[in-house]
Amino acid sequence: MYYNPLTTIDDINNVVSSNSNTLVIIRIGDISDPLTVSFDELLFRIKNKISKFVKIYFCENIPEVVKGLGLSSSCLLIFYNNHLLEFNIENEIQNYIDFLFEDEEMIEILEECYEVGRKGKKIVKINIK
Repeated sequence: MYYNPLTTIDDINNVVSSNSNTLVIIRIGDISDPLTVSFDELLFRIKNKISKFVKIYFCENIPEVVKGLGLSSSCLLIFYNNHLLEFNIENEIQNYIDFLFEDEEMIEILEECYEVGRKGKKIVKINIK
C-alpha cells in the first residue's frame, strides 16, 4: 500500500500504467476540504484489510485532471490494469466516488471493484444502503 503524493498528470499516468492486477485508488482533493480529510481517514482505517489488492495514492487538485475528467473537488478514482472503473450508482454511471461509505461498505465495494477488474469488466454496481 502506498501513500505517495502525485503532483502531475504524468505521475498519475505512471502509477496507473505500472500497477497490474492491483486496484489503484487515487484520492483527488484539497486537504482543506472536509470531504478530502474524511476520505483520507477512511482509507487509513481500512488500509490493513485491503492492502493485499489495493495501492493508494493522494493527489492534491491538479487542474488538468479535475477539468479533464469532470471531477468534483474531492473524490476517489479507482483503476484496475490501466482502466478507470466506472460505477453504476442508482442507475447513474460515473467514473468516480464522491461521497463516503461506512468502513465495511467501502471494503465490500473495493473487493467488488477488484473482482470486476479481474473479470475484465469496467462497471461496478453500487447499492446504496
